[in-house]
Amino acid sequence: MPADQPLIAIIDGNEPYRWKLRRLLGTAGLTIELFHSAEEFLRRGEACPPHCVVLDVELPGMSGLALQSQQARIGRRTPLLFLTAQNEARACARAMKAGAIDYLVKPIQDGQLVDAVQRAIACDRLRRLQEQRLDELRARLASLSPRERETMALLAAGQGPKQIAGQLDVCTHTARVHASRTMSKMGAQSIADLVRMADTLRPASIEVVVSRPHDRLDRSQRGPASNPPFASMKPAISSRPSPLFRLEKTKGRVPRMRRASDSMT
Repeated sequence: MPADQPLIAIIDGNEPYRWKLRRLLGTAGLTIELFHSAEEFLRRGEACPPHCVVLDVELPGMSGLALQSQQARIGRRTPLLFLTAQNEARACARAMKAGAIDYLVKPIQDGQLVDAVQRAIACDRLRRLQEQRLDELRARLASLSPRERETMALLAAGQGPKQIAGQLDVCTHTARVHASRTMSKMGAQSIADLVRMADTLRPASIEVVVSRPHDRLDRSQRGPASNPPFASMKPAISSRPSPLFRLEKTKGRVPRMRRASDSMT
């Protein structure tokens, strides 16, 4: 199957109705896979995930709503399109609140079903593009050294070379070198690009923290096995979004960056 060919999974315990849906969606140029039950669909695996799952609410064994909950638990985000012979408000509300694309009551008009499936495909394609973009940015972020991460946070906060030099306790030339390397590794053409990248990374709770000059040890004070500050820093994934950085305002001085841990004490 071509990579850009939409794949639709149909789950329905009624075999004649499954084939009817296959013929209808097949005429729209879609590739179809048929499943008798939710359990059979789950055994399919995650290779080449479908762009949309069309399923009945009432299925043999696990119900359609139970499958939706299971999909959420295992992290599958394929759009679901529910079909039902009984228009139950409670089931409809549960499915839609959990992210279903639509909840259609049988008998369903052919055009109504095709339109709903096309909407699901568009949503899934957009989600895949966003995830691909986020994965690329995460890989670029991981390629930065601890000092370059500090520089990225300061650049995204609008700090210039002299301010960055003061924050990092380095000369202005060194600050410019760090900024140039950071921009190059992140693939940013401008500061505006870098700010957009920081905003994209922020919902994923990837936190970049900045050390203050007085937090860093002099090299003569470090033992031979000591690691430099932030040597083991990795993207921190949490259940809620965290800020990319925090500012500490001091009267009469340039705002300094605070580490996230400082705000907890």
